[in-house]
Amino acid sequence: MNIVVISPRPIICELQPVKIEDKVFNEMEEESPYHDVFGKVTIDTNTELIEEQHQQIKDLLLKHIDIFQR
Repeated sequence: MNIVVISPRPIICELQPVKIEDKVFNEMEEESPYHDVFGKVTIDTNTELIEEQHQQIKDLLLKHIDIFQR
């Protein structure tokens, strides 16, 4: 049996920041199975909402798209 002794407060690893490119993130979103579900969501157009408000609703739903079941 080998015994390893680590002194108090040593640096045992170092973390580096990671940046995800927008291109990769967008590709991941496009491949998401949630978009099939989102395509089936309809927003009632007989309301008094203007087009900008419809777009805000769509953007909000897309932001939280993971709430939909697959």
